Amino acid sequence: EKAHNVKLDCIIRGSESPSSFVPDNTEGSWFWVDVPHIAMSCGLPADTVLLDVLSDQLPTPPPTPASITAAKLAQRSGEPPPAQTFPAARLKAEVNTFSVMPEDHLGYAAVWYTLAVCLFGIYYRLVTKRPIKRAIK
Repeated sequence: EKAHNVKLDCIIRGSESPSSFVPDNTEGSWFWVDVPHIAMSCGLPADTVLLDVLSDQLPTPPPTPASITAAKLAQRSGEPPPAQTFPAARLKAEVNTFSVMPEDHLGYAAVWYTLAVCLFGIYYRLVTKRPIKRAIK
């Protein structure tokens, strides 16, 4: 066979460490990225590299859960998969953006510090048991 050069814009993706609030992954339900287990569930070696494909524009139309299911069913039955772009590419412009923008953190900090001050006030009031001074007329 003749060799072909292919240019890919992508990022090598590593495994994630789940927090205590994230459920365990099960076959077909991935709550956090575990590259070796995802690769093995696809019949690939555990040392397979996971790539996030980057694009200047999203594929038209982007994959939907129904189209992904249709592609899996077609693969199992030996039929050609429906025309679709897999894997779904990420926009290059969104690679360096965060799901929680830094300016949101200021709002979160203000809310939590306000709640902390209020809670401290309530705690101080209960601990000191100071009576409320009322003006007697």
